[in-house]
Amino acid sequence: MLPLTLCLEDLLSTDKNGFLLVEWMRKTNNQPLLNRIYDLIENKFDNDFNDQRELSNPYSYTEIRDTTKRNKAAAIAGWSIFHWAIFCHQSMDVINSMLKEFDVNVRSNVNLTPLHLAARTGQFEMVEFLISKNADINARASSGATALLYATEKNYKNVVNMLLKYGADIFLCLRETSEYHIRFKAREGDSPLHIAIRLGYKDIVKDFLRNRNIDVNAEVEGTTPLRIAAEMGHAEIVELLIESGVDINRRSPCGATALLLAVEKNHKRVVNVLIRHGADISLSLQANSEYHDNFKVKAGDTPLQAAINLGYGDIAQIIIQYSLEQRDGEWQDSRALNMQ
Repeated sequence: MLPLTLCLEDLLSTDKNGFLLVEWMRKTNNQPLLNRIYDLIENKFDNDFNDQRELSNPYSYTEIRDTTKRNKAAAIAGWSIFHWAIFCHQSMDVINSMLKEFDVNVRSNVNLTPLHLAARTGQFEMVEFLISKNADINARASSGATALLYATEKNYKNVVNMLLKYGADIFLCLRETSEYHIRFKAREGDSPLHIAIRLGYKDIVKDFLRNRNIDVNAEVEGTTPLRIAAEMGHAEIVELLIESGVDINRRSPCGATALLLAVEKNHKRVVNVLIRHGADISLSLQANSEYHDNFKVKAGDTPLQAAINLGYGDIAQIIIQYSLEQRDGEWQDSRALNMQ
């Protein structure tokens, strides 16, 4: 028998890639174990919690003992039984029964809704079902995260497209002190687009870029989608953004271009993509840069100078080769004009 003392904290914890234990259970088709966990949790809601030895969660015995009815929200680990039913991939029949007792937008202790959890765990049909029951598609957790951001984070493309189809707002951003700032080096103000770029999810980025209202040059805390992609080394996403009309030479408030960021990180493919699409190799890092303490490029350095100073011979060669090609092209054009 599986004891509930497996710790609810363990079920809610993530591995280094951000995957929950329950997600691994689902990926390995271990629905019977998920059902068993749910049954035990459901019993905790229905019982009087007389056995203190079984309790293992962030709440005190007194708090849990006093919460014996399932319609008391946030009873176990801050979640209602409705949240746990979604989390444990329970059937539509179970979820329908929950809707007789709970509002579809019931909140956890950190403002998670059932839709958040369904999106976070990649439950395509459940996401569509909850939306059909008037779930708030743009509801925000305490972190500022939406269902769309949760699905984006996990690269659930079908769920992302479902949410977009029903009008999910791709511009709602993370708030400060979010867990994402730690896990993904995200910043306050990051939208699902920024998260998808940071994580290198090309197909999801492509879906977002189809939105006519998206501003591919929008600044968030001093950076743009292109600069994020360049800094993270995602060459294919850089190309997608360029094709979407991004300003390839736009400087950050600190004076850095996407090309300088790619050089600093030694991302050869990104450097090649940028210069082949017209990135200005003469633009140097401006002297007012705030990066000076931790940015390896010196103020006044061009991309070529930065590559040489940092010992990145391959990148220096890419830039020199491009420069020679440009000069050769100009010489050929000049010669052709003189022959006319």
